[in-house]
Amino acid sequence: MFNKSYSENDDWIDIWSAFPYASYMNLYNRYFISNQTYLNDKLAVPKMTDLDGMQVTGSFIHYPPYTAYYRVPPGTGNANIFGSNETKSVLLRGQEHTILVEFCLKYNCTLVARLEYDEELWGESFSNHTGLGIVGALVMRDANVSCAALYLWDNTYEFTQYSAIIQRATITHVLPKPKPLPYWQTPILPFPGYIWGYVLGAFLIGGIILFFVDLTQANFNINEENNAEYGLFDSIYAVFMMSIFQGVNINIEFMSNIVLFTVLLIYALVIGNLYAGGLASVMTVTRYEEPIDSLEKLVESNFMWGAPAWDWIFTIQQSEYPPFKKFIKNYIVKPIPDIHKLVKQQKFAVTLETMQHGTLSYQAYMDKDDSKFLMMTKEPVYWQDSVFMTSKTWPFMEQLNRIVLMQQESGIRYYLEQQAAVQTMDYDIQRNIEENAKPPDGAEPVKLSIQHILGALFLLLFGSIAATISFFFELFWYHKVEKSILLKRAVNKWKKHVKK
Repeated sequence: MFNKSYSENDDWIDIWSAFPYASYMNLYNRYFISNQTYLNDKLAVPKMTDLDGMQVTGSFIHYPPYTAYYRVPPGTGNANIFGSNETKSVLLRGQEHTILVEFCLKYNCTLVARLEYDEELWGESFSNHTGLGIVGALVMRDANVSCAALYLWDNTYEFTQYSAIIQRATITHVLPKPKPLPYWQTPILPFPGYIWGYVLGAFLIGGIILFFVDLTQANFNINEENNAEYGLFDSIYAVFMMSIFQGVNINIEFMSNIVLFTVLLIYALVIGNLYAGGLASVMTVTRYEEPIDSLEKLVESNFMWGAPAWDWIFTIQQSEYPPFKKFIKNYIVKPIPDIHKLVKQQKFAVTLETMQHGTLSYQAYMDKDDSKFLMMTKEPVYWQDSVFMTSKTWPFMEQLNRIVLMQQESGIRYYLEQQAAVQTMDYDIQRNIEENAKPPDGAEPVKLSIQHILGALFLLLFGSIAATISFFFELFWYHKVEKSILLKRAVNKWKKHVKK
């Protein structure tokens, strides 16, 4: 603090400092304006190296591997609990907590943890200088510093200050991996839907052409019997029989018939062999559903998506990108236990993040059993930089930044991330999710089983049921027609009898 004073002979500026705290009422130095000298041989602005045990209060949540805390017996932790007389009764873990612990070790301060924000989580700030969660604690000055993958949000900058960038965080989704396609679909899997459309369309056109060729021959009396050999249904059925390599009657007296049937035969031969090869592939290598590995696919799927807080959409809420707008519109906020239930039902895509070197922050959204059917999308939603947030006028940001920049420059950030993952998370969950993102079963051949012919059995059953229904419908129809004819004959006979 500078204080300008005057005397009869000189003008000078008194310099007061809060460091060290034991002597904060003493004059630190005096600067004489006339000869531009100092009273004492001290720096004008002292370098802070010792906070003399001053308390630094942090608002924390349990969000591994970024931040984690564990209550331990007094004296065995590395921070105090706010409002408790016990010392060192909480153990702070996680990459960002480690940086804060290192800060207090280097500058001799006492870290005090406020741990009552696990329900409100990150929270938000309001224009009247109030707020919720760990961010609200900074705005209301209930805490000095906070961390838990906090981003460079513009809506909180008015009330807080940001440290140097700690690391890059990538927002992504964890959702159920593709399931094997049901075996009853085996007969139609060799071709995709649009290929089936082309094939059926070609056969239909071939049948119509055959019908008109045969009809034209009959109309011009080219056919000696003056009667078309193929009706429309017969023509389509004949083309279908050729497609499955069955024999049909061909009138070889006319060149048009020979050319048409030759083209249809070659086409059927090519398509049939392609289908046979595709069917062999389907029955050898299991086919799976189309994976949802990008935001564009996710917003068009039947999955719900969301997280336990709105914070994941703050960065993109002003975006005009259509998938982002649809993503924000259908974004769901639910408590962590409810999200866990939806994950078990395989109906939910969890919005979460990965650290700079790939560690996944899955927290309590899933357990080891859940991870066996979950995968992470290949394409991220977006990425952001994580920082420490402090109250607006907290005076030790420069010292905290030194620790942050040191862990970047030295390369120890990778070690801190791996250490946090080992200390706070179950590595089997991370491994399962990473493995599920690979091609299913390694695309290895599978043994043929009775399930592979379920599709053919389904077609046989469907055909048998359809034929049975058609048979009874025909019986009913012909019985009705026959009854109508008999009734008509009886009426006519009665009318003749009356006239007589």
